[in-house]
Amino acid sequence: MTALSIDFETRSVIDLDDANVYVLFDHPTTDVWCMAYAFDGEEVELWTPDSEEPPTRVFEHIAAGGLINAWNAAFERNCFNKLMGTRYGWPVPKLTQWRCTMAAAYAMSLPGKLEKAAPAIGVEENKDMEGNRLMKQMMRPRKPRKGEAPGLYWWDEPEKRQRLGEYCKQDVRVERAVGSRLLPLSDAEQKVWFLDQVINDRGVYVDQELCEKSKVIVVEATRRLDAELAEITDFAVTAASNTGAIRKWLAASGLQTDSVAKDVLETLLARDDLTQEQRRVLEIRRDGGKSSTAKIDAMLARRQADGRMRGNLQYHGAGTGRWAARGAQLQNLMRPTESASAVSQIIDMILEGEL
Repeated sequence: MTALSIDFETRSVIDLDDANVYVLFDHPTTDVWCMAYAFDGEEVELWTPDSEEPPTRVFEHIAAGGLINAWNAAFERNCFNKLMGTRYGWPVPKLTQWRCTMAAAYAMSLPGKLEKAAPAIGVEENKDMEGNRLMKQMMRPRKPRKGEAPGLYWWDEPEKRQRLGEYCKQDVRVERAVGSRLLPLSDAEQKVWFLDQVINDRGVYVDQELCEKSKVIVVEATRRLDAELAEITDFAVTAASNTGAIRKWLAASGLQTDSVAKDVLETLLARDDLTQEQRRVLEIRRDGGKSSTAKIDAMLARRQADGRMRGNLQYHGAGTGRWAARGAQLQNLMRPTESASAVSQIIDMILEGEL
């Protein structure tokens, strides 16, 4: 069966380091620079929005139910679903037409980055890292040049756009070469990957009001803990996050420890020879470690207009074969010590401003 390999290069005000592909393709500024594609072992071709002819052979392949290969297919799949289909009127492939080369690499415990997977598996084709640096520049807006009014500007130099196209084409060559060395996912595992995509597409609901009010509580609790810590240590330690200063103060008070990590803290707190000040400093460090707003910030950054956060799991992301979290870490949420009814009551109190 004929297979199609593709790769898109895009631009947007959305920074993928802070968001993900779902947020990216949901934003109105997101657009495509180009798409590189090839059928089986044929030469790689390039389409751009300025091309005189649409890639009709790609359309025919999609309409016929042909398979589509891509490295990190979630990116290309979202590009079709959210951008090419709606803005450019292209046919949108079904989920079952996609094959993710990165997922197959993960399943063989290979790296998830194309530039690392290629040498690891021993193919001659290598990712164009100079072009990669240009891609990272062109995926974001440029600053207005002298004489230009404030506004949104993209990199429009013809030589840069041509160079980006060559980079995109090389990505297809490397993906195709790596894919030829990989074992395809079994039928059962391919179904698991499809389910993974459905789960990621569906996402989870994020209560924005609860997150924002919870942040206020966490920030205030952190401020109080840090103020108490500063008072106890005579300002030798002013933040529970400063583990080096905590260890230094503990040593000066007669308690030597190489770490104040969670498991070490529990061991130290079980001792019966601690002074009152030492015990309280250790308790503040333990409680302060639970007061980060990073997870809340990550949830809010990835929350979309419908209130849901998507793309939270990576199929086979861990070497052991289990899923890995992406963005907001949802696999290590603290287990409540209170009952479900008590948790519900606490949530209501937070929303009503009673905490």
